[in-house]
Amino acid sequence: MLSLKEDFLKNKIREGGEKMKLEEIKRLEGIEKEREIRKITDIGYRKEDYIEIFEICDAFWMYRGKGPHALLTSGKHSDGYIDVSQVLRFPNLRDALTQRAIEEVLFPVTGSKVEIDYVVSSSMAAIAAGDGVATYFRATFVYCEKANGIQKLKRFEIPDGAKILQVEELITTMKTTRQVTNAIIEKNKSVEFVKDENGKIVVLTLVHRPEKLPIEYPDYRILPLVELEIHNWDAKNCPLCKAGSRALKPKENRNLFFKI
Repeated sequence: MLSLKEDFLKNKIREGGEKMKLEEIKRLEGIEKEREIRKITDIGYRKEDYIEIFEICDAFWMYRGKGPHALLTSGKHSDGYIDVSQVLRFPNLRDALTQRAIEEVLFPVTGSKVEIDYVVSSSMAAIAAGDGVATYFRATFVYCEKANGIQKLKRFEIPDGAKILQVEELITTMKTTRQVTNAIIEKNKSVEFVKDENGKIVVLTLVHRPEKLPIEYPDYRILPLVELEIHNWDAKNCPLCKAGSRALKPKENRNLFFKI
């Protein structure tokens, strides 16, 4: 049986047609666009290919010198915006992206025979990504929920000795990732996290978007399918505001942020 990459390379002759099809999808609107997105099977193997999929789903935007910039829910201003949930709502893209992340990012670190009993994610957008990874491994999937603003494992138990892989859809500051780890340990200290050769907890994510790259964490090994440097500022210190750009909420101004 051909691997994903072998199958992709074998059919590379069709790449031009597929690219044209993606460009055509970008021009569609409404349910016609969604119907075509649900037919996508070839997502490529490069960061640029994955970003193109995000752009088709109106899930990725970067400031390019004109127009508005992003006003985040935190109140901060940003030169980039990623809404992974807009991609993961399509099961075909969820399955393709999580499989890519597992085979192209996770396995080179853990080996393909890594044993995983439980996949654990945060709420809410990460649930789809975690479920996709758990489905691949035929593992049990559980997720945390916020209690007083902190991720807690409220409705699930994890048995002693379970081997756990943490999965997120997007990581920015590591705050949520650390909360999930703590929630797991609070629930059961007798579990085993998937770790790298240096003993760091492995976290698989579709997107890692810190403010500065490269970056290393002392206790975690973040394995992203897509890694981007995106900057955030307090409103009073925002250089984009000073340059005349307006700060707007992307979800409420989709036509301004995601127009072709």
